[in-house]
Amino acid sequence: MWAYEVLSTANEHLATRNIKGLIPRILRWNCTQAPSYKMLQKNIFDNKNTVVQPKLKMSTQEKAFMESRIRRDDNMQMEDDESIGAMNNKSLEQSDSSLQREQLSPQREQSQTVADQSEMHPITKKKHCRSKKSNDKEEQSHSKSYKKLKKEIKEVRKDLSTLTSIVWMDDTITKQSLELYEMKQMLERLVQTLDLLLSHLQNKMLHLKHLCKRSFRILHSSFLLGINKLDCIVWNHIFDTHLVTPDNNKAEWTDPTAHLTIWTEKDVEYYFNTAVGDYDQIPGWGDVNYVISCINIKEHWLTIAADMRKCKIYVFDSMSNYVEQKLVDEALQMPARCIASLAIAIEVNLHSDHFTYAPWSIRRSNATLQKGRSLD
Repeated sequence: MWAYEVLSTANEHLATRNIKGLIPRILRWNCTQAPSYKMLQKNIFDNKNTVVQPKLKMSTQEKAFMESRIRRDDNMQMEDDESIGAMNNKSLEQSDSSLQREQLSPQREQSQTVADQSEMHPITKKKHCRSKKSNDKEEQSHSKSYKKLKKEIKEVRKDLSTLTSIVWMDDTITKQSLELYEMKQMLERLVQTLDLLLSHLQNKMLHLKHLCKRSFRILHSSFLLGINKLDCIVWNHIFDTHLVTPDNNKAEWTDPTAHLTIWTEKDVEYYFNTAVGDYDQIPGWGDVNYVISCINIKEHWLTIAADMRKCKIYVFDSMSNYVEQKLVDEALQMPARCIASLAIAIEVNLHSDHFTYAPWSIRRSNATLQKGRSLD
């Protein structure tokens, strides 16, 4: 109630003032709901228009009420709402009678003076002295109450400031927690991506390790020598652009069955078994990276290496200028067809993107380092 009376903005935001003359003052106000913290902070404490009255003044009704209590008037009781209303009316009548008193005749004034003297204290002859002292005490009590209220308001403001800081810190912590949670999720996704990349790299390393394993199969020189003989039946079946099966049907290079039919003939069965490698624990062509053999041209030996993964044939010559390139191409024309055909027949690396369904290309080294004598 004291906050309603001393705060200038209380009537706008805290409660509604009713009849001004009622006493006690708590009856002058009507409050329908409890104010919230945010509303007090915004509309009362932070409002520049809020003015705090330094001192409350007693109204005429309140003074009359206090004087009546001093005279121990039993007709005035605070607990009875009707008597309070009567007191309000009586105070109004007393104010009217004071106006009429000024207009009384001298005789009436004299009789009134006698009546007033009858109300004086029989010993001290002082009128209402006790009421004045009571008013002073009441004013001192009001002053103390105001100072106490002011101090409490100051403490409340401090508490509100502390609460505001705590709320701000709580919002900051919540925001930081959200940022940390997002960073955690990002790191988890990054770790998953790194795991996938590591797994992919491990597979690649295993693949490269397998490719870097230089396993090879060495063929006797008679292998190429027998193929290059003109009476070998492969000359009638394997051509650069197509195949001819034993029953004289034309077939494409991409037909593995046609290749298998040619190499399972009785006259060339030796070459097929050599490529399969199914005897004396000798590995087949599909189990090695290179198939190596030798060929003699003009009494000069050249090394032949067929790369089973890249589908290429490499020629290594210690004397690259000794034998003409034309002679090398003629000597390796049929071996290039037969090596590719045998690889298709035994299905060596057919599903690779680099596999070639045609005579494999031949690459000859331009220079080869020699050790020892120059004619080696």
